[in-house]
Amino acid sequence: EPITLFWHAFSLGMTGNISDCLREFETFQARKDLQYPVNAALLHFHRKATSVDHETVASLKSELSIAEDVTKEAGLVLAARFYLFIGNYSEAKRLSKRITDLNRGSNTTTVYDVEAYLIEQWCNIEEISFDWSSPSSSASADNRRVLSAIDNTFRNNKSPDFQDTDALMLWARSKFLLGQQNDCFAVLNQIISLFPNFLPAMADKALLLASMGDWEQALDAAQRVLDSDQENIDSLLIIAVHAFTQESQPHDAIEKFESLDKATGRREPASVDLALETATLFSSICNRQPRALQYCARQLERVLQTSRGLKSEAEARIYSELGRIYLMQGISSFDKAMRAFREGTKKDANNLKVLMGLILCQLCEGAYEDAESQMELLTMMHNN
Repeated sequence: EPITLFWHAFSLGMTGNISDCLREFETFQARKDLQYPVNAALLHFHRKATSVDHETVASLKSELSIAEDVTKEAGLVLAARFYLFIGNYSEAKRLSKRITDLNRGSNTTTVYDVEAYLIEQWCNIEEISFDWSSPSSSASADNRRVLSAIDNTFRNNKSPDFQDTDALMLWARSKFLLGQQNDCFAVLNQIISLFPNFLPAMADKALLLASMGDWEQALDAAQRVLDSDQENIDSLLIIAVHAFTQESQPHDAIEKFESLDKATGRREPASVDLALETATLFSSICNRQPRALQYCARQLERVLQTSRGLKSEAEARIYSELGRIYLMQGISSFDKAMRAFREGTKKDANNLKVLMGLILCQLCEGAYEDAESQMELLTMMHNN
């Protein structure tokens, strides 16, 4: 099945296994119906390779627009979803609108129209989720209009095409971002009722219950997921957070965090966002327990070792958080903290957290003149 092979190759690339990923994609590159999405994927992952083949990259770029022109709706949908999953939301939206335009004027809604709509709205959801924590008032109003439009579409459309897992998870997510927790809960229960084996809905229900402070039901839902998937990261995270914040058993809490760390290492070793979120969260709630801080540091060190093609800004964020955790480990780790912050300044000299961490290390070591010069630089950056 070529679609299954496509996503298998994609998963190899996203976990850092670039050579095997490229090899798999190349096996069905000649298929005309998949040429555009496959070429788009090859171009993306060739750029992620340790040694970039610039000649191949140039060739793929030149072929891409030609391949798009002859690709039918199924190939465009696959390419749009690929762009969604790599975070290229503008390209995913462009393709979604093109798919919709191909059927404009028709009295019937095709499955490709529905797919295009869902992909476009998932892009909107991801973009809103990214800036929701500190949007301007105008951006917040725009976001609410987009989310309300999604909600209205689902309320007024009972088509079977809008009753699958992807569509209903989109609806649940829009409800959550609108702050309608009870409605989100109801949609998740609807998904679980219709698709009992679809674990992401149960995991999201557990996360929602935890955010509402209903730990008993959250733990029950998390355990139901773990009964089917022993390494489900969301469920292990809920159990570990509960152990640190709601119980008074440090040894048990660390063991649960270790289980989460092992699962992350096996399933998402190269995920920058997951590593940063996990390390930041547990370093804040672990009461500076040495083993817990070691696991936090290990999450970040593992990402630096396994990720390929990281942007310098992302590396600086990792080194900044890593340096902060080293500082929390005490005086014996000050040298490692200093090296981490210095490495961070090499990756992004404008990262304020890295510069502030470097200054703190210099103050701790008594290098007051060096700290003073760094503070002057920081002041100049702030004024500019």
